Amino acid sequence: MARDLGYEAQPAPTPLTRYRSLGTKLPFALRELWLMHQYWLIGE
Repeated sequence: MARDLGYEAQPAPTPLTRYRSLGTKLPFALRELWLMHQYWLIGE
């Protein structure tokens, strides 16, 4: 997405996260999966 917008993105790992349990990780992962597919299909 960043490349499509003309940015050079760099990953920035962090030692802290609020997604620690499966109950918090799963909704986040499903949301990201949905949004990536939406971007690939629609381009928005």
